[in-house]
Amino acid sequence: MSDGSDRLDRFKQAFERGEEGEVNDYHEWLQERGFDPERVTDEDWVAEYLRENPDLSVNHDKQLESAAEYIGFFSRKGGLRHLPVIGVSGIGKTLFLHTVQHAVGELPVDIPVEFVDAGALDEETEDNRFRLRALEDRLHENDQTIVLIDNCRQDREVVRSLESIGEAASDVLVLSAWSPEWWHHHCNDVEAVLSVTDEVRLEEFSESDMAAAVNAVFSALSSDQVVPDEDYVEEVIDWSRGVPRIAVALVYRSLEEAFRSGREVDSDAVAAAAEKLGLVGMEEEVYSIPESRLTVLTRMLLDTDERGMQPSKLVDLLNKDKSTVSYHLRELRDAEIVESERSGRRAFYSIREAVKPIVQSRVVQQGEIHG
Repeated sequence: MSDGSDRLDRFKQAFERGEEGEVNDYHEWLQERGFDPERVTDEDWVAEYLRENPDLSVNHDKQLESAAEYIGFFSRKGGLRHLPVIGVSGIGKTLFLHTVQHAVGELPVDIPVEFVDAGALDEETEDNRFRLRALEDRLHENDQTIVLIDNCRQDREVVRSLESIGEAASDVLVLSAWSPEWWHHHCNDVEAVLSVTDEVRLEEFSESDMAAAVNAVFSALSSDQVVPDEDYVEEVIDWSRGVPRIAVALVYRSLEEAFRSGREVDSDAVAAAAEKLGLVGMEEEVYSIPESRLTVLTRMLLDTDERGMQPSKLVDLLNKDKSTVSYHLRELRDAEIVESERSGRRAFYSIREAVKPIVQSRVVQQGEIHG
C-alpha cells in the first residue's frame, strides 16, 4: 500500500498530465474511433434519426406490405377500418407508424395522415380545445383520413377515444399501437366500438434483420460509417432477443464499457454491457417466477401511472395483505426485474425497461391478463 506522500505525488502528476491535455476523455475517445460524441451521448438520437430517415432503418417489411394493402383498399373503397399494431415494448411500433406515414406521403394519393400520441389526446391545444376534439373536427372536414395512434396504453380512456374517432367520420383508417398485454386486456371493448379489420403483429427480428439493425445503429452514431465486427454483432443478437430497443441499449452501453475498461469495441464490451443492463440470466429468471409474482407483474404492466405502481394499490387490486405484497416486490427487486423510486414518503415500483419485453412475453404466454 502506498503512503500519503506517494498518493499526493501521483495526484500532482495526473494534474500535470491534464494540463498538457493528456486526459481520458470519452468524447475524444469516441472521435478517435469514428463516432460522433454528440450523437452517442444523446440516448434519443438513434430513435429520432431513424424516424426521420425511415428508409435507412430495418423495419417489419412483411407487416408494412400488409398495411400498404389495406391502405390501397381503403383508398378505393373507403369505410371505417381499424388495424391494431401489436408488439412488445421496444419492438419498433412507433418507428413502424412513422414509416407508414412517410410511405403514404410517397404514394400517388391525396389522403391526409394524422399522427397522434394517445397520451396527449386529453391535452388542450392553443385554441383551448382538447386534441381529441380538434382531431374529430379535422376528420369531419376530410373525405378520407388515415389516423396513426401511437402509445395507446398512455390513454386511460383509449376505448372512448377510439369510439369518438369512429363516430367522427365514415371513411377513416386507424392504425393503433399496443403492447400485447394492453391489447389483450382491451381488445373486446375496442372491438365493440371500432371493429377490428385485422391485427398487425410485430414479431421479434430475425438474426439477419437484427444484424442489419446493429449496422444501422452504428451508421447513425458514427461520422465515418463505422462497421462493427461480426463477433460484436453476434453478441448483440444473442442478448437482444430480436428486440431493437435492447440492441440499441447494448450498443450505447458497450461503448461506455469499452472506454472505461480500456478494451476495444468488441464482443467482450457487449457482454459487459449486458451485465450492466441486468440481462444476464434474466430470461431464465422471469420464466421461473411463481404465478403469484407473475400476477404482480401483470398488474404493473396494466397500470397507467408513469411513476410506477404504489404497494398500497397492489394491496387493493390483489386483495392481499401489505406484508405479502411487500415480500413479492422485494423478491422482484432483488431479482432485478423491477426497480423502485421514492417520491417523498411514497415508493413507486416499475418493471425495468430492458426486462419488460421478456415479462410481456411471459405474461401473454401464461394467459395471465385479467381485469
